[in-house]
Amino acid sequence: MLFRSAVLFGLLNGLVVTKLRIHPMIATICTGLIGSGIALLIMSSPGGYISYSSLTFLAASFGAFRLPMLYFILISLGLYFYLRHIRSGRYIYAVGGNPKSAEAAGINVGRITILAYILGSLLAALGGVFLVCRIYSGDPTIGNPFTLDSVIVVLIGGTSFLGGIGGIGGTIAGALLLALVANLLNLLHIQPFYHYIIRGLLFV
Repeated sequence: MLFRSAVLFGLLNGLVVTKLRIHPMIATICTGLIGSGIALLIMSSPGGYISYSSLTFLAASFGAFRLPMLYFILISLGLYFYLRHIRSGRYIYAVGGNPKSAEAAGINVGRITILAYILGSLLAALGGVFLVCRIYSGDPTIGNPFTLDSVIVVLIGGTSFLGGIGGIGGTIAGALLLALVANLLNLLHIQPFYHYIIRGLLFV
């Protein structure tokens, strides 16, 4: 059910961008607001139950090593292989770099754009599953701060919103850097509201 919903939202995003010609950032924010509203209708406050078997499978720890890190590495390698060596993955790069040139080369730009949004939505849903396992319950508002974080990570990683520049390696490096900054702030016992100020500065 979760991943079906993710595909639906990815498809909605893709159609809004390709058919209605709405700016991708605006379209994503709007569908995100719709998703947040639906989540609040289903569960207005934190709650729910996560089974121990789910936690063991998804978020187990073996000393200093945590199982989610293994999943992170495997997913990252899989995405790298897909974007570099599978035709539709290379088409995503081509469309992101120059849609007109990609269309002139015979690529179905609309279809590839929708595919990219569906893939992104599925990955976001998967991230949500790991987040739920981390906090041991469902919270309809817990993902809100990650909206800005996702933008910061991509920009720090060297990806241009104008297209043509970037890659998954830089995005992973950006994510690790942001996590390092967050952990450092926590270790220094800096008050949480300063975290938002620092994120904003990183965004700039």
